[in-house]
Amino acid sequence: MTYRQPAFMTNNLISGITDPLTALVTRSGPALIASSQRAFVDGRAGSVGFHGSTGSFAGVTIDLGGTLSVAPNRAVIPEGQNYDSYNLGIVNADNPGLTSSTQPSSYNLVSGAGVIDRSLSAYTDRYWGWLLAQNTSGLTFTHGGYWLGNYEQLSSSAAVQPQFDNGYVSQLIETEFPSGIASVELAAPRRKFSLDVRDIDPASSDYSVLADVMLTRGRSFWYWPPDTTDAGPYLVRLSRDASRRQEFAAPSIGLRYRMSFEFVEDKL
Repeated sequence: MTYRQPAFMTNNLISGITDPLTALVTRSGPALIASSQRAFVDGRAGSVGFHGSTGSFAGVTIDLGGTLSVAPNRAVIPEGQNYDSYNLGIVNADNPGLTSSTQPSSYNLVSGAGVIDRSLSAYTDRYWGWLLAQNTSGLTFTHGGYWLGNYEQLSSSAAVQPQFDNGYVSQLIETEFPSGIASVELAAPRRKFSLDVRDIDPASSDYSVLADVMLTRGRSFWYWPPDTTDAGPYLVRLSRDASRRQEFAAPSIGLRYRMSFEFVEDKL
C-alpha cells in the first residue's frame, strides 16, 4: 500500500448536454442509436452504449454547445469497456471533426476492461470525444459512459485520519434455519469507503473541495481513495449525509472543522 491524499471529481461537464441525440455523432463508424447516445452521457455506469467502426480513428464526437466556462483536467470511462489492446485517445478541438486536437500524447494503449482514467491538459474547446488510433473496421466497442470534469485532490496539509474505511457491502438475501443459513447473492459486493478529515480551515481550498462533496447526496461522483492498493477511481455516492463539525475549543479565536463522509460504490 502507498498512501496518497484522496481526490474527487464531483462535476461532469457532459451532464449539461440537453439533447444527446444531436450532440453525439460517430467518426469512422455507423450512426449511433438513440439509446447509446443517452448511455454515453447520462452519468450512470450501468447503462451501456456502443459504437461501431468502419476504419481508422473511429470514435465519438460530443458537441458541448459552446466554449466551456470551466477547463476540464480529467476524463473517465467506467469499467467494463472493451478497448483492451487498442490505442484510445481522449481528444478535444474547436471543430466537430476533432482535427488539430490540442491534447498532447493523448493516445494510450488500453490494458484490460477496468476504468480508463486520463489526466488532461486544460482546454475550454467546444468539441470533445474519444478516438481509436488504429484501423478497427468491422468492430463494435462498448462502455458505460464518458465523464469530463475536474480532478481535485486534498492538499498535503489536509489532516486525513488514518482510520479510513475501504471495504465491501454484500448484496445478499439470507434466511436462517435451525441447521444453518441459506443465502443468495443478488450481485457482486460493492465497495464502501469512509473518510474523516480534521482541522480544516474554512478559508482553505480543502474546505471548498469537501464542501462540494457534501452537496452530492443525490448523485454519483468519482473518488480516488487514499489507499493505492485499490487505486480506483470508483464511482460512488454518499451513503448518508456528510457531517461538518466545528472542533476548536475556543471558536472565538478561530474556526476549524472536522468533516466526515461515508461512500458506497454506485454501479447503476
